[in-house]
Amino acid sequence: MTTLGQDGLPEDRDTLRTIAEHNRRSIEGMGTWACAVVYADVDGGGTARRGDVLRAAG
Repeated sequence: MTTLGQDGLPEDRDTLRTIAEHNRRSIEGMGTWACAVVYADVDGGGTARRGDVLRAAG
């Protein structure tokens, strides 16, 4: 999904390449791997727009 074109944006295969280059984590016994994780809880429906401020709950 991260490489597919989205509404108004073209396909971009460099997205995963950039993550792999800049966000690597050592996993004990397994070596170093590219890692990208986002966790979220959805409290309700709504619309997110460019420029909206995001903040962590808690």
